[in-house]
Amino acid sequence: MIGTPAMLDAIPNKDGADIAFDVLPLLVGRMRAHPIREFLLDIGTLENYELAQKTWPGIHSLNDDRFSNESRT
Repeated sequence: MIGTPAMLDAIPNKDGADIAFDVLPLLVGRMRAHPIREFLLDIGTLENYELAQKTWPGIHSLNDDRFSNESRT
């Protein structure tokens, strides 16, 4: 997804803002789509997140201990 200033302005200032419920409905009629022919995996569920971890095992979170400052020294 490519963010624009209008999209960022649509994000409510609240804890737990959800793009599907809080943002996208406000942008109906002002959005565009582009077909994606490559593999795409939505990691919005625990099951798909775990599948992504298995599919791409070399990609880790920035919060992963292996990437902390302590492990680089």
